[in-house]
Amino acid sequence: EMDGVVIVTIPSEVSQMVVKKAVTFARQLKIPIIGIIENMSSFTCP
Repeated sequence: EMDGVVIVTIPSEVSQMVVKKAVTFARQLKIPIIGIIENMSSFTCP
C-alpha cells in the first residue's frame, strides 16, 4: 500500500504531458499526491 506520491518534473512541454498522465493515473488508483517538485527551473551561479 502506498501512502502517496511525489511527482518530479522539469520545465518543458513534454514533461508537462507526462506529469498530467502521472497525476491522472495516481487519481484513478486513489493514491494521494503529496507534492509536485519542479527540478531545474532556475539556477543562478554564485
